Amino acid sequence: MKKIIIALQVLISAACVGVPGHAAAEDQPAEDAEQLVRLSSAQAELIGLETAIAKKGGFAVELWLNGEITADQDRTLQVLPKAGGVVAEVKKSLGDSVVANDRLVVIESQDIPAASASYLVARSKVDLMQRQLERHESLWKKNVIAEEEYLVSKQAATEAQVQLSAAMQKLALLGIDPQTVTESATIGMASARVPVLAPVDGTIIEKKVSVGDQVTDQTPLFRLANLERVWVIANAFEQDMGRVAVGQTATVTLKAYPDRKFTGTVTWVSQVLDERTRTLAVRIELENPEKLLRPGSFARVLLRLPVQASAVSVPPTAIQRQDTKQIVFVDAGGGVYKRRVVKTNAQSPNEIEVVEGLAPGERVVTDGSFILKSELEKSSFGGE
Repeated sequence: MKKIIIALQVLISAACVGVPGHAAAEDQPAEDAEQLVRLSSAQAELIGLETAIAKKGGFAVELWLNGEITADQDRTLQVLPKAGGVVAEVKKSLGDSVVANDRLVVIESQDIPAASASYLVARSKVDLMQRQLERHESLWKKNVIAEEEYLVSKQAATEAQVQLSAAMQKLALLGIDPQTVTESATIGMASARVPVLAPVDGTIIEKKVSVGDQVTDQTPLFRLANLERVWVIANAFEQDMGRVAVGQTATVTLKAYPDRKFTGTVTWVSQVLDERTRTLAVRIELENPEKLLRPGSFARVLLRLPVQASAVSVPPTAIQRQDTKQIVFVDAGGGVYKRRVVKTNAQSPNEIEVVEGLAPGERVVTDGSFILKSELEKSSFGGE
């Protein structure tokens, strides 16, 4: 086998012909003037040489991004208590699934007795001011009192009604029906146990409360998320930021499920580049009915980006690198293969875009192009 390879190299080396004094190819510097390799059909068959036609037409480029699964922020909320006080019971913990109206926490609160007392005082005051207003109105109509005294009573009745409305709203915020508040039930009440209920179905993704904690009606207790839809926040490198756009379809894979692919859509692309990582944040939304996609998980994101329909493309195996240049070997017919310097752009697993140096319809070497390049370099070195 080794003898066959050596013999093949000798044959090809003998067939490699630099063309001194040959006119440079159009739009190429003199040092890039075409060099030729001539092969017989037997030599081409021996090295398994194959060719393909440079074609014109669009194709999809694969762009891989790294990302992390997060909760959908539009479906995430903070759970706050309706009343301040001391946490007496904690019913749920981190990671628990809950449904709307599940008890999360019970708070021993003084706010309810205070709100109930305020309501009773306001209701009593309204009754008093209303009776006084009716009496003064009757006396004013009989010219017994001045109109000013009547108007003062009317203003006092209006203010009492406003205070009652405010007291009723406070009870409503605490989840208490004003009709259930009685003076006998309120007298002697120092505190009351207030349940905090889950506002929606979801999963507890953050817990900030323990038994004995002193809380107010502005203290966050839990963070609750509906995980039936999640986000993937991925990072695109600076050179790729012009290729990512809202509306593109994304395929997401996780190490935990190597045989599963999850399909989502790009719904947001940041307008600001991260100064530290030089990357651009990209958000992909995914449906998650099986709850397999868990916040905090690492994800790989594949975007298939279309290349313009006028692109000229060849198989990636046709492109060889020579020093700082990219080259192909163009089949000129009759066993002659011309070295050609090209410039490339986008690439997929099966195609690479050639933006300069090659025309649609030209035939290039794919399998065997590396051998042609190697032997051409050896021939050039020997000539020097």
